[in-house]
Amino acid sequence: MIQERQFTSAGEMMAAAAALRRKLFNPPNRKTEIVAIQEPKRRVEDIPMWEMVPTLFDSHVEVYHTHLRILEMVENGEIEYSSPARKTMNAIAAEVMKEYPEFTLSDLRSRRRIPKLCLAKHHVVYEIRAQRPDLSYPMIGTFMGGKDHTTVMHSYNKFKDMLEYRSQKSKGAA
Repeated sequence: MIQERQFTSAGEMMAAAAALRRKLFNPPNRKTEIVAIQEPKRRVEDIPMWEMVPTLFDSHVEVYHTHLRILEMVENGEIEYSSPARKTMNAIAAEVMKEYPEFTLSDLRSRRRIPKLCLAKHHVVYEIRAQRPDLSYPMIGTFMGGKDHTTVMHSYNKFKDMLEYRSQKSKGAA
């Protein structure tokens, strides 16, 4: 630490400043020691999964080759490869509209509300939702002429309830 001093002459002040400069800017040489730097131990959370578990980095290539082998077996007739054929909304609607020959697909998408047409619309919505549960209510509503998803939900539930009522009624009559 630097202490406050009273100097009697300018030479004494200059000598003290030079000594202080030497002390600050030219520190004495110390013996340097080489110390091994140890890496901190890693916690389990810090270790990536590929270091903890043996990982095969070419697994995607193996999957690709397996897929090719399966396709070759299908071509050779060793196995049958089938995927469930998903019908389009147009195909489902056309199939249902065969039961209602007086209406067309454009009637289905129109704003007309004739009771028999409303029943046909409910039936189409029900069949689309039953056969294609992957489609959302807004998508079905767009197909049905820009209907709101709540309208489509109401239509589906109404037709489902009607079918349940008819099945209960037929069980009661039998």
